[in-house]
Parts: sequence; C-alpha cells; structure tokens
Amino acid sequence: MPLPAPHSSSSSAGRAGQATSLFVVAYVGGVLAVPELTDRFDARRQALMTCGTTAFVGVGLLIAGTTGALAILGIVVAGVGTGGVSPLVRAIPPELEGIGARLAGTAVGFIFAVGEIGGFFGPVVIGALRDATGSFVPGFGLLAAGGLVVVLAGWTLRP
Repeated sequence: MPLPAPHSSSSSAGRAGQATSLFVVAYVGGVLAVPELTDRFDARRQALMTCGTTAFVGVGLLIAGTTGALAILGIVVAGVGTGGVSPLVRAIPPELEGIGARLAGTAVGFIFAVGEIGGFFGPVVIGALRDATGSFVPGFGLLAAGGLVVVLAGWTLRP
C-alpha cells in the first residue's frame, strides 16, 4: 500500500481511507492488548510511558517514511500506542492521590471532555498547519509531541 508523503497534499481518498483503516485496526489492537498486559504485570505507569513512546515513535516513522513500508509501520506503531493510552487514561484517575472513588466520575468526565475538545480542534489545527505550510509534517510533529506529553504524565505517576 503506497502512501502519499506527509510532506505533500496529494492523496487519493482511497489511500487516505486505507491508511485510516490500518490505524483503526492497530488502535483496536492496542485497546485490547495493553490493559490486559498492564493488569497482568501490574505496570500501569510503565505501560503509559511505553504507549506514549510508541505513539511518538510511530508518528516519527510516518514522517520519516514518505511512502511504503516505513509509513505503514509508522501507522501501525502509532495506532497501537494511541490505542493503549486510551483505556489507561480512564483507569488511572481513581488511583491518584486526592481523587479516589469519590471524585473518579468527575476525573474521568474531565478526561472525556478534554478528549472531545482535542477530537474537534486536533484536525482543525493540523489542517490549518497544512494550509499554512503546505505539509502535514508540522501537524504530525504536534501529534508526536502529544506522545511525549503522555510519557511525561506517566513519569509523574508514583511507582
């Protein structure tokens, strides 16, 4: 599946759909596998940092791999990392000091709200960056930075 370079804006709807579908399949793999492994080995902090790193590396591979196998690998790696983060950010708040069971619903609701806002503004910002620069690389860089934010959030959790 040859993919368009992130540096260009030439992409057919079919190729974009294939790339998106591949990402979603990898995302589902992360959603299903990461929580199971995390609970089995009691390693939420490590899993969160690993998933953030994986998402960062995947987006980096996508930027570096203009077409072909490297881009496909980047999509899969980013999908697994992002999918792994998704259930973890919903499971961690009740365990945080000061939140507990009493405020767990509020904390998870806040996480969902931030996710919805990001789900709206993310594509708008990435599209605006593409329009301003003629390349998706700045937007992908923003997504990669999000992976690093996840790593830092995991780092701040107590072991």
